[in-house]
Amino acid sequence: MSCMYMHLLLQIITGQPVIKEISENEKTHISQWVTSTLAKGDVKNIDDPRLKIDFDFDSFLKAVETAMACVSLTAAERPTMNKVSMKLNECLAMEVARTKQTHQPYDTE
Repeated sequence: MSCMYMHLLLQIITGQPVIKEISENEKTHISQWVTSTLAKGDVKNIDDPRLKIDFDFDSFLKAVETAMACVSLTAAERPTMNKVSMKLNECLAMEVARTKQTHQPYDTE
């Protein structure tokens, strides 16, 4: 069941369907597309541009890496749900800390 949620997380991050049409005759799975895109060093093109959200790149990358680890073909390489939860909470904490810093009121002293 966790695999299904990680595909959903990849869909949210990328804005792509689980089965992505590459050309008229070629389709690929979202995890393969992300793997291919990462291998090309094209990390910035993984996020869904329609969201237009300012985010911490490190927390974004950690979320992508966590989702990709969960869809590994080798069961031994997949993290436990406890570990996934911890990693995603770390991502959230990074974002919360960053947004608190960027939305601090100016010091008037």
